[in-house]
Amino acid sequence: MKIQLTNEQIGTITEELDCGLRCFYNIRTKEIKSIIDSKDPLELTIELEEDMAEIEDNWDD
Repeated sequence: MKIQLTNEQIGTITEELDCGLRCFYNIRTKEIKSIIDSKDPLELTIELEEDMAEIEDNWDD
């Protein structure tokens, strides 16, 4: 499947990767989610946990 990203989306992903974040793209909704790339669960906030849960729930998209 070919993914069409806008220049703005590519720029957003690039900036967030440069900041050390992990980026996920939902093919169905075309939404980009970025989360902290942390191995320490104490650093995670409720909002990040919600984003991670959404990513895991929609992993196939």
